Amino acid sequence: MSNLLETKYIMGEKKIIAYLDLCGTKDIYDNFDLPQQVKRITIVLSNILGEIDNVFGDNKKNIYLHMYADSLVIAEKEEKVLQNYLKNILSFLLRVQYQILIDSEDLTNSTAPDDKTDYMPILSRSIIKRGNYF
Repeated sequence: MSNLLETKYIMGEKKIIAYLDLCGTKDIYDNFDLPQQVKRITIVLSNILGEIDNVFGDNKKNIYLHMYADSLVIAEKEEKVLQNYLKNILSFLLRVQYQILIDSEDLTNSTAPDDKTDYMPILSRSIIKRGNYF
């Protein structure tokens, strides 16, 4: 079994690649304690995995998914294997972004002063592009 990053899945001028990036991560690391940081990433990962199942179902085996730090890269393993791939990846990104925002409602900084509640919603941005991974 190879431990190499399978970059062949994200190479090609016609390849459709989606990126999901979390916003404000540096601020979270600077101002929130470790349990809140872990809770934040748990919310993100559980929603990514859930939505991959909801949107792609059994076809998820045809999806390349790579997370590095606070960014996610998604691509088809083989072009034109998945029907409606662009529509589905757009649906996936919108559903994940919405759900992680909703699930972050109770995410607050437990080290904030008592007179101040420091709420930090999980904000994200996404992009879909054609071409090689950058």
